[in-house]
Amino acid sequence: MQHPKNIVLVTVDALRTDVLGCYGNTDNLTPALDEISREALVCQNCFTTSSATSASIASIFTSQNPYEHGVRFVGEKNNKKNLSFLSLLKQKYNTVGFPSVETLNKYFDFDEGFMEFYDHIKGYTWLRKAGIGRFNLLNIFSLLKLIRRLKHRISGHEINLKVESWLKKKGDKPFFLWVHYFDIHTFSTNPGPWDTPEHSGDTVLAKNLYNSAVKEFDLIFSDLISILKNHTDFSQTVIAVTADHGEMLGEAPGFTEGVSFTQRPGFPLSTGHYLHGSTLYNSEISVPLIIKVPGLEEKIVLNEIVRTIDIAPTFLNLLKIPKPDTFRGESILKLIKNPNDKGREAYMESIYADKTGICYDGWKLIINGTNYLREPSVKVNKNELYNIHADPLEQNNLSDEKPALVSELHGRLKNLLGSNSINAVSENLSPEVKAELVKLGYLKEEDGKV
Repeated sequence: MQHPKNIVLVTVDALRTDVLGCYGNTDNLTPALDEISREALVCQNCFTTSSATSASIASIFTSQNPYEHGVRFVGEKNNKKNLSFLSLLKQKYNTVGFPSVETLNKYFDFDEGFMEFYDHIKGYTWLRKAGIGRFNLLNIFSLLKLIRRLKHRISGHEINLKVESWLKKKGDKPFFLWVHYFDIHTFSTNPGPWDTPEHSGDTVLAKNLYNSAVKEFDLIFSDLISILKNHTDFSQTVIAVTADHGEMLGEAPGFTEGVSFTQRPGFPLSTGHYLHGSTLYNSEISVPLIIKVPGLEEKIVLNEIVRTIDIAPTFLNLLKIPKPDTFRGESILKLIKNPNDKGREAYMESIYADKTGICYDGWKLIINGTNYLREPSVKVNKNELYNIHADPLEQNNLSDEKPALVSELHGRLKNLLGSNSINAVSENLSPEVKAELVKLGYLKEEDGKV
């Protein structure tokens, strides 16, 4: 592997692992992504820290878990006091970001560490700051139709045009480029017929529509690769692709026997989980991670547990920059030299559903809180234990059969959390955060409940 000149990080909102050909899918949904994987590190068991986009993205840039960097919800501001790996690049690299959704823009401080940052609603920042929470001038003026508010997200095609424009004038200085695509998430924000009361629980329809969104995104990604090839030293550029979280499409893991669930407020209960934010199952918390490294001429598949908090240390390792003490992740390159390393503990949380979990040495433990999706009639097991290799669909909860292993993993989880806890945190939402969650479909506008 060679020392790279440039680094491109692509984060894809709500991209499941199992739709990619390089992860075993045979439907040819992602030819462009699969092409990149042929000379790349492909991590088969990568876990994100949270299914809340803001928390997950903050973890990538700070190499910290949410209870450390402090971002737990969608629509919560980034903490500028946290050290981002971008701060270590600014002396020698241009750092530029192109997010496509409002909750990752400058108002929420996700421009921290970037020298240039595209914000498609930057003109509204002062209006949004004027007022309290939802009762700011931006919302009031929009309600009174005094201004025509721009949409809170833009398409990948629009983002690619912005990226190409920047690359044409970037100069010769090496760069770090972040592009976040929201196109697949749009499937759930405006989900269409499968999410109507008469079609609630139609898993086939949901999966077909989701797969169509994935296929459309792959074309957008193909365009980005063409742009990079035309305007960069492509052979000297690292390209990393991951997701903030996955998406549930009707999966019903084993512990839910005889119980119905729904994530969409106001709809009939349907068997299985939909969208994201309500579980810590693999469909939602396991994410793809593909890293194309200059000089790598073959695919290297890593089956060991890795985390999205390992991405920043891997970039620093490639650039031969020492890792700060505040970073909790480790370079993925170490696993190439030591493939039997089992020591990585993957922390995960769902604030919305009062769940926390840990994955270690092929096992996942999920601790369910006291308030599952705000549905007091739903009874769940306190502990869930799954063998992620033998039971990737998580149909067989082994917590009762392996109490010693549950105790060991619970101890590891407690050591990670220290005095932190997610119970009851989700009750303390500010009006501003609630407004963002309503807009993205996580909360009902009537009562602000999940």
